[in-house]
Amino acid sequence: MQNNFIALCRNGTSFQKFYDQLQKRDRLERRRIVNMIIEGATCLINSSRYGHLDFVRYLVEECEAELELTGSVSFDGEVIEGASPLWCAAAAGQLEVVKFLIAKGANVNKTTCTNSTPLRAACFDGHLNIVQLLVDSKADIEIANRHGHTCLMISCYKGHYDIVRYLLDVGADHQRQSTKGNTALHDAAESGNLRILKLLLDRGAQLRPDIHGVSPLLGAANSGHANIVDYLAGHPELVPDPAERVHAMELLGCTLVDKRRDWVSGLRRWRKALRLREGLRLPKAAAPRHEAAFAGAKEFQSAAELDEVAADPEAVRLQALMVRERILGSEHPDTAYYMRYRGAVYADQGQFESCLRLWLYALELQLRHASPFFPASLASFNNFIELFAFMLSSNARPLAAQWTEVLGQVLCRCVLELAKSFKALGLPFRTAVAADGTAAAASAGDSAAAAAVASEAPSTNSAATATAAAAAATVASPEERPLQYADRLLECLATLTALLVRAAAAASSASSAASADVADDPPDFALPLAVRQALFDVRCVASPLSGNRLIHFACQSSRRSRITERYRPPSCRVRPLSDCCSGLVPAPTPSIATATRRFTWRPAPAAWIRLAPS
Repeated sequence: MQNNFIALCRNGTSFQKFYDQLQKRDRLERRRIVNMIIEGATCLINSSRYGHLDFVRYLVEECEAELELTGSVSFDGEVIEGASPLWCAAAAGQLEVVKFLIAKGANVNKTTCTNSTPLRAACFDGHLNIVQLLVDSKADIEIANRHGHTCLMISCYKGHYDIVRYLLDVGADHQRQSTKGNTALHDAAESGNLRILKLLLDRGAQLRPDIHGVSPLLGAANSGHANIVDYLAGHPELVPDPAERVHAMELLGCTLVDKRRDWVSGLRRWRKALRLREGLRLPKAAAPRHEAAFAGAKEFQSAAELDEVAADPEAVRLQALMVRERILGSEHPDTAYYMRYRGAVYADQGQFESCLRLWLYALELQLRHASPFFPASLASFNNFIELFAFMLSSNARPLAAQWTEVLGQVLCRCVLELAKSFKALGLPFRTAVAADGTAAAASAGDSAAAAAVASEAPSTNSAATATAAAAAATVASPEERPLQYADRLLECLATLTALLVRAAAAASSASSAASADVADDPPDFALPLAVRQALFDVRCVASPLSGNRLIHFACQSSRRSRITERYRPPSCRVRPLSDCCSGLVPAPTPSIATATRRFTWRPAPAAWIRLAPS
């Protein structure tokens, strides 16, 4: 019955039916029904969002619907948690509903879980009349969302000129910066809106860099907006640094090549930048980079060198990656992003070697510069998992030895990222990070505890599993996202371990002369020493979200089990990962002989120990 009330509030076509059904009940029952959260929202939230003023008036005046009760709604494909009825009406442009709710005392500054106000919601979709009404009703124009992004900034980014002008007229701060250092000028430049950019400049806005050192000019170039680049670069009084103007021209060329796929225009911008450098006598600065990731390619320094690579599309794309890294720096997220994108293209073309080189370098940059719980880092580990799983499939070529080593390196980096996450959460972690960035082995005294963990048989009906399932089924709150990040890292680690075990087993199986014995007993094989040490360090680490440990993820995750079983080498029977985990120790000792008797290690080559790419 309650679901019927929600449906009627959404449709708004049968008010009399809605009225009759509620009037049959007493006052307390009506109040209880209309304030129930059904399918994430109340009757008032749904009626406000869809602009049914007759429903809204009846719910507030006769059913005592709570004005500040929040729920979950979907706008522009994004789920908004903690949205009030006024926020929903403002976002949807329902002016009459907004007027009514304000008159009834709705809080004009009530925020969502991401600290978005009704005023910001109206600015996002360009509802000027609602913006004016909210400001006249004492809405605070300077309340920013959780990223420090203000109403003026979002209006600039969305290109709502009239709202930008109005906000400036009522005193919005055009020099305010977000948590990433962006200003309203950044948003105007990165959206390509020259009219708004000129308005901000006329009002006295200054061209300031963000936390990555990127100015609005470079931001426009990185977004591919030639109109903004040409305007700002053509006004030396706005951008007095000639090097910045040249960098903008070069960066615009990169975006045209990579994002717009317009090589002709990209090469034209690079040639123009070379002419500017020659006139200014401004040589290119050397950028530290991992040359192996770019297959030994070097950035062009002259027009002649550019002409040499201009006929090769792949060489031009590599040039774009190198130029972008030099200008934006290795710490900028877009530097690693475009490397990951280009690597994905290589993977689709079957060029796994080129893909892994770029992805490994991009992962190095992400883990070196990104803050804890950075979503792109988790995405990178998942990309490696999918790629290696495909490379181990029967339809792909056998995994080359050097890329099995890369898989081990990725696994060790996953351990290091896990350690960084636990440290940020203030939780204990066994892994000690050495000065060279490798995962150091745990102390010998941990062997007994690790062996005890290995002997535990995880239960599929455990409370930890139930907790993890419940957490996965709901949308994580901002407070839970770091915990969820660490939980998923442990899951990635379990899958990487399974893939590495299978890769090593396949290599041993291929080199085994006694193929008849493979069906009865898998051959012995070696895992990298650094991998064995890293996995030993995390065997006792429990997920802060579910309480599960690595061995639980290895044995209980059905999705990961499907991946590892699907790509099991057909020529070799591999033991379950739970058996493999029982042998993940730096070196077998008499105290853990029982745990390791079914899993024999061979001496690891010295090459396995090196974590950095050669």
